[in-house]
Amino acid sequence: MRGGKRCIRHEPAQDVRGHPGDIVVTRALELLLTPRRLSAPEAREWGLIATVVPDGSARGSAEKLAAELAAGSAWALGQTRALVRGAWASDRSTVGHTEATTIARACATPESAALLERFAKR
Repeated sequence: MRGGKRCIRHEPAQDVRGHPGDIVVTRALELLLTPRRLSAPEAREWGLIATVVPDGSARGSAEKLAAELAAGSAWALGQTRALVRGAWASDRSTVGHTEATTIARACATPESAALLERFAKR
C-alpha cells in the first residue's frame, strides 16, 4: 500500500494461448485477485462474451441465435469451430494445411454439391 491506496503491478501482457476465449494474463489476474466486477460492455470489450443485449431480451436474442445456427450446416459449423480452436495451438503452415484439407472434404459432401450446382445455375 502506498499513501493508503492499493497498488496493482501490471506485468507485460502475454496471450494465454489455446482457446479463443482466453484473455490476457494481467486481466485474468486482476479479476481473480481483486473484487472487481465487469459490466456487460466491459466483458464484451475484453472478449469474454460475444454480444451484449438490452435487459429483458436475453431469451429472445438467444432463441434468434439458436435458430440462425440451426439453419446452417452442422458439419460446416463444427469444422469452423475446430479450425478456429486449432489455430491457437498450431503454426501457420499447419493451419493452412488443415484449412485446405477441410475445404477439400467440404467440397465432397452432398450438401456442398447441391449448393455448387445451385450457384452454377445462376
